Amino acid sequence: MDTVEVSERSRLYLPAFVDGGMVAMGDVHAAMGDGEVCGTGIEISAEVQVRLRKENLLSVKRPMIETPTKWISYAAAKTLDDAAKLAATDLVRFISERRGIDFEEAYMIASVAANLGVSQVVDPLVAAKMSISKRYL
Repeated sequence: MDTVEVSERSRLYLPAFVDGGMVAMGDVHAAMGDGEVCGTGIEISAEVQVRLRKENLLSVKRPMIETPTKWISYAAAKTLDDAAKLAATDLVRFISERRGIDFEEAYMIASVAANLGVSQVVDPLVAAKMSISKRYL
């Protein structure tokens, strides 16, 4: 996913829309900057321990990342504008569900407490992310 927050002690939630879906793993980076603009991070060989399980605690349409301190929505699209709008909308929906508030109130919280960023712009689909500290949830 070329997102620096997908790392040790983080959890990646991937929505599944069909039974029997499969998971594929990509490359591991020793370092990579937000935005990945030049084709690659510093790629390394690595052993990765992954635990997969089915959970129904999130009703998401795109990946969500949980770190020890924050929640992050992730979206990829043909343009950065579209990816940013998708990531923002997903995080606002998430805030709304987590706090049990309407979309408009969650939207205001996101505007003052969430951070929009770029994951990567090197792939055919560029990716944006939006994060919020767990203390606001």
